[in-house]
Amino acid sequence: KPKYIKTQDKVDAYDFINIDTKQAEKFYDLMNYLEKKSHNGFNNFSKNPNKESIATNFDDKILTNRIDSLTSLPIYKKFGRISNSWVNKKKYSGKESYRMAFMHLPFECINMTAGMPEVWVSFWQNDLDKNIKPLLTYISSNREDFLGKVINKTAIYLPTEANIMSKTNIFLCFDGNRGSFQWGDNIVMDLLFFNNFDTVAFANTLCHELHHRYYTDWLNKNTPLKGKTSKQRVLKSFQTSLIIEGVAQQFNFGDKNEQSKVLYNNRLLIEELFNKLVASIRELETQKNIRKWYKNQYRDEFDYAMALLKKYSPNGYDFETISNRPSITYYLSYHLYNSIYKSGGYDKLKYVIENPKELLNEYNSIYTSELLIPRIPEDIVTIWRGNFKN
Repeated sequence: KPKYIKTQDKVDAYDFINIDTKQAEKFYDLMNYLEKKSHNGFNNFSKNPNKESIATNFDDKILTNRIDSLTSLPIYKKFGRISNSWVNKKKYSGKESYRMAFMHLPFECINMTAGMPEVWVSFWQNDLDKNIKPLLTYISSNREDFLGKVINKTAIYLPTEANIMSKTNIFLCFDGNRGSFQWGDNIVMDLLFFNNFDTVAFANTLCHELHHRYYTDWLNKNTPLKGKTSKQRVLKSFQTSLIIEGVAQQFNFGDKNEQSKVLYNNRLLIEELFNKLVASIRELETQKNIRKWYKNQYRDEFDYAMALLKKYSPNGYDFETISNRPSITYYLSYHLYNSIYKSGGYDKLKYVIENPKELLNEYNSIYTSELLIPRIPEDIVTIWRGNFKN
């Protein structure tokens, strides 16, 4: 792998990176409080939960205060926009969806977006919660040295002229909906989806997310995509995801659990995802109602991924594999960039990082039958290149 590139002799990460752990700490305390409300902890679920036990939660002032203290944090404005829950066919949205989910624990996991209560409970059932405090302590005790190393490592897979001194807020959280993600100058690292809490693995994931922050800024300024029409905007969204995730996964692919790695390298699965990709891009070109088409694609994405996970894991799958479920964006983008890297080395990888318009052309130029992704059809290459402004 390429050696670290020293971006500056002295990097004072305190000046432009802020790490916020409030949500992680409050969520951790709340879940531990809920776990103690039942003799069986989070192992007392049934199809017919005890309604009286649930009712006592609504009268519990300590619980109410803990929930209010958690959901009053600014990050829940972001979480709440895409979160809903249902109780007795009644829909709750935003912060209220979270409140209802917590109020029914540890006796019932109500229906909620992305099955979040089940994800929270599984995390505790698998004893992963014991790793939280040591990780938070390590970060707070080694903050400056930790961030300095992360920033220098992130620079490896960035364009030479990328600005890595931009103000960035990093939120360490537990949610279970979107996983780790970046928006604007903010990064959310969802600890519920960590395969392990080794500090090296954590640093690699932070590199992944910081890379999104800096690379997205560079892409918008240097290789802008078209976005005037609905078709251009949908294609832009897909291209941006494929580009930034393909590069960023080079940081932390090695930290995935073994079952996920096996899935990533399953030729039949990769070919099925590739065929879906090609069909979707061609469908997009012929759609009259782009917004409706895209909405349906987005709505069905989770169910499609889980169906593939079950299909290619007939003997069951690990909890850690859910966050690495089959995905066109993640699986195909990783192999596009990694194949170019293995074939042409760091210089060739750096070329496509700085010239994303040529990504598919470069892949075809190094294609052999040994690669998992088939050769990219010329019409798809043309559509890809045609959506860049220059």
